[in-house]
Amino acid sequence: MGLNIAEYLLDDVYDLYVAALGGTAAWWLGHLTVIGILAGIIWVAANWSDVAEGLNLSKMKIWSWLVFVGMTIGQTMIYMDQFGFPALGAFITALGASGFVWWSWYSLEPRKA
Repeated sequence: MGLNIAEYLLDDVYDLYVAALGGTAAWWLGHLTVIGILAGIIWVAANWSDVAEGLNLSKMKIWSWLVFVGMTIGQTMIYMDQFGFPALGAFITALGASGFVWWSWYSLEPRKA
């Protein structure tokens, strides 16, 4: 089929497409998926002010989400490397611990008058 960019970008999702649909259909669906993701990214970039207003985004909210994701990834790596958790168990445990910290912070944070 020639160059297959979708196989490299989608990795396991592409393998799922091949197993479910066969090589040719997976090639088409994989590339349509990549085009859809790129179109979505371009649309968000072009309409960022509307997206930010609609989601009520602020710099602090974006920063807190980045910290949440970083904490979850870091904990997942620690649980897998240091404690020998399987990947899914490490992710679920890290997600629960990060979610608890997130909930505690926003539940106990004093409100401004």
